[in-house]
Amino acid sequence: MQRFYWSPRWKGRAVAQLPQSCRFPRRSQRFEGFECCPSAIDDRKWIQSQLRAAYREFFFRLFFSGTQCRSEDMKIGIIGAGDIGKLYGRLWGEAGHDIMISSRSSETREFAARAIAADSGTPEEAAVFGEVVLLAVNYANVDEATSAIAAQVSGKLVIDATNPLVLVSGGDTERVIPENAIAGEVMAEKLPGARVAKSFTTLWSGYVEQHADRENPTVAMTLSANDPADRETVAQLVRDAGLVPVDLGALAQSRPLDPPSPVWNVVLSAQELEERVAAFRQEQVA
Repeated sequence: MQRFYWSPRWKGRAVAQLPQSCRFPRRSQRFEGFECCPSAIDDRKWIQSQLRAAYREFFFRLFFSGTQCRSEDMKIGIIGAGDIGKLYGRLWGEAGHDIMISSRSSETREFAARAIAADSGTPEEAAVFGEVVLLAVNYANVDEATSAIAAQVSGKLVIDATNPLVLVSGGDTERVIPENAIAGEVMAEKLPGARVAKSFTTLWSGYVEQHADRENPTVAMTLSANDPADRETVAQLVRDAGLVPVDLGALAQSRPLDPPSPVWNVVLSAQELEERVAAFRQEQVA
């Protein structure tokens, strides 16, 4: 059984519900994962302890992290425990979201979960867990991953963070979708029941690690989705990762996210990125 422990982010499952969303956990949740007997704890003392926890978390975020409790904190399921999955899982966890990271390998997912202080599970479990799902697998494994989660993500927002590239001999990469295809639309065909968005693809994880700053973001990240409300959700997650969102519109307009393009894997401000996208689109029309 899991032992409860204190930390600035209150990672104990029962108490984590309280400060992250500014509400009390359900009565049935309060002893989940703890080595104690419910009948041995006085209700009044328990409520007082939860209030102290909430106050501590509030003042920690207010004076140290600069982030107050927000009603939009989300459950995010991450499919893939590589560099991209771990990086954004950590950044979103630090922003207050509840994360489950997944892999087919139990050893890989448990190692990743410990590294970013998140929950772990299979891809199917992460897809069920997440209000939003981040797909961050190697493109060679995309078909296997999408087949595994297709039923669980029906009706959900799935953010495609993959690039349609595979390694070939000599260490080079090769594009594996047709030249006239748009990666976001290809993914939407693979997950027809989901609301597919495209983001977190144009910057190497090392650049994000170096430049991410929630307090003073300067580096741009592109995003695209068919539904304006979904684009706003993704934009919020871009901000929560310490980047500046640049909305490129619907998936049919998302070609600048696909490699090769003048904004792919280049550290740019929002203005610089928008200028490059405009020039790229003009060239495509010409």
